[in-house]
Amino acid sequence: MAADKNNIIQERKILEIAEIAELLGISQKIIRRDIASGKLDSVKIGNRYQVTFDVFKQYKKQLNANKKVELPKKKTAKKTSDLDVKWIDILNCWDKQKKSKLTFVDLFSGAGGITKGFELAGLKGICGFDWFEAAGKTYRRNFKHPFIEGDIRLPEKKIEFYEAVAKELKGRTLNVVTGGFPCQGFSMAGNRIVD
Repeated sequence: MAADKNNIIQERKILEIAEIAELLGISQKIIRRDIASGKLDSVKIGNRYQVTFDVFKQYKKQLNANKKVELPKKKTAKKTSDLDVKWIDILNCWDKQKKSKLTFVDLFSGAGGITKGFELAGLKGICGFDWFEAAGKTYRRNFKHPFIEGDIRLPEKKIEFYEAVAKELKGRTLNVVTGGFPCQGFSMAGNRIVD
């Protein structure tokens, strides 16, 4: 069956990221990273990257050659004060935030890193919003205000968010809208290059 698939791909002469990853037994993220860095030539049509079969064969040959190269052993750096991590103790202010009358909401909040920073600065958190279920569980555990889970593009989720904010504000003004857009490696848009 694998031979049949290779023949079909050779006849078609075009491969996509998922096919390349499957044929080489490596992750799609590696393929995306190599496309972004220029190691693998591709053409973007719409939102899909396509690679010719000839370019794929060269890429495969290059990967196989790189596997045979033995990297030199890493030298251990001498421990000096410049290499030491200089930790800052924030324990005394973690639960004793300065109070402010300012309020904020956190869009694309993830697990709540920005929310915690704003609360440490004394602002009052009103609501968090993200689509990622696991991050939402963490957020709900760490913060008392509401968290809306879902796709921000959906009208019903926007309404749910607006209603939660209005209820939580109780007539006060919303001062800050913050948004922690995901890093490229985790975003659902772009190349998803983790490094």
